[in-house]
Amino acid sequence: MDKPTLRKALHLLAHPLKLGAIGLLLVNDHVLRRAWPSALTGKLGDLAWLFFIPLVVAAAVALVLPGRRQSRAAGLIAYSAVGVVFALAKTVPWAHAAVVAAAEALFGFEVGWRRDPTDLIALAGLLASAVLWVRTPEPRAGRPRLAAPGWAGLVMAVLLTVANSPAPDPGIYCLEALDGEVHAHAAYSSWRSTDGGLTWQEAPDAPRDACPAAWGSPTVEPVTVADPRDAARQYRFAPGQAIELTEDNGTTWRIVHPAEVTSEAVLAATRRQVSSWAEVRPTPMHAAIDRGTGNAIFAMGHAGVLVHGADGAWREIVVGGYRPFAVAGAFDLLRLLVGEMLLALGFALGGFATLATRTFDKRKAIWIAALVVAWAIFALVAFAFPPALARGYGESLSYLGLAALGVVLVIMVAIAIGNLLRQDRPAIGRTLLVCLLAGLLFLLPYGLWATDALPRYLLASIFGTLLGAAVLLAGSRWIGSSPRS
Repeated sequence: MDKPTLRKALHLLAHPLKLGAIGLLLVNDHVLRRAWPSALTGKLGDLAWLFFIPLVVAAAVALVLPGRRQSRAAGLIAYSAVGVVFALAKTVPWAHAAVVAAAEALFGFEVGWRRDPTDLIALAGLLASAVLWVRTPEPRAGRPRLAAPGWAGLVMAVLLTVANSPAPDPGIYCLEALDGEVHAHAAYSSWRSTDGGLTWQEAPDAPRDACPAAWGSPTVEPVTVADPRDAARQYRFAPGQAIELTEDNGTTWRIVHPAEVTSEAVLAATRRQVSSWAEVRPTPMHAAIDRGTGNAIFAMGHAGVLVHGADGAWREIVVGGYRPFAVAGAFDLLRLLVGEMLLALGFALGGFATLATRTFDKRKAIWIAALVVAWAIFALVAFAFPPALARGYGESLSYLGLAALGVVLVIMVAIAIGNLLRQDRPAIGRTLLVCLLAGLLFLLPYGLWATDALPRYLLASIFGTLLGAAVLLAGSRWIGSSPRS
């Protein structure tokens, strides 16, 4: 069935201005927001998105509406629906919650979309798009316009809507003490407590007027917070430093909580378990003292909050999904080191292919060249894009490299096994044993790193590579000494 309105929507999705908006959203969401997050990048993304997304809706409406002349109705439905939903979600708490819940149910993952009435300025993009829609006539019958670029633009528009990259989330970064309650704020959510920070309830409508932007530069200078019930009692802290307390208006200070030292492994586990946009900062980042209980509450980022009670006890408190992380148990180790386990498998397979080189007489140079490529991919993943530490696009490149390495090595190992079966069948068992041991010893330092026995991932990579190489070297002599069939 001929759908002129559909062809009109597709034609406009290939319009230079629309393609420019799609490109702007791609750069903004996946480069600018990550490198220089700010209110400007948030509104710029909304502006670009509102300029082209109504055309996607109009195309869908055109497929459903009966009849051929649908331009006015499709445009009215598409632009009205996008504008109303955007405006309500940015201003009305229940509408925001409903839109986020619907998006999470549709996409199957957590959606971070902040309610911010100032984002309504981006509706200028919707208005400009509507003007372009009205001024563009439907293509006349018999004069179809090229639809392929429009379909490509539609796919890109949907893809970038789904693959939206929000600004980094530092976790609980700001606290506000009010009459009878305390508010805790993360980048996209807020909570309130009425019992001095011991329990928290979600508060999507909680104002954050006294809080800086979540993506702003964190404070590094010492901050002092006074007890509203006793001005002589004050806490002093700075991110990454110990918390101090004075009870004589600053004459003497004493450390009441040591500096938080978070290991590299715990930082990696936190990023992996929270989200791809988690930003782990030194803590505490902020503090407030509850006027009712006198409890001092410290913002600990993705670890939730730390409460110093009036009884002198310290408590780590979960706020929403923000809680202290630790690598404990086999499941945590597996989740953190799944990429390193694949690397260990790659090391074992690469070792097998390397040890089988002696069985090649013809085309040995080609085999050695393939080995050089395989080990180069291995080194690139292990040292440039380490799976446990890589984030965002780095993580994608890491696992893409592992996949490429796996394909190359599986083919090479199959060829090597064929050669060994023809020339040195008894050596297969010894070669497999040596490579299995090499892979396990390669993985061992990563396990020590994950349990904080090694402080740096780089050390684990170096030790693992040296241990595996030593086993392969010693094993090659043992294999060479075995009697040939």
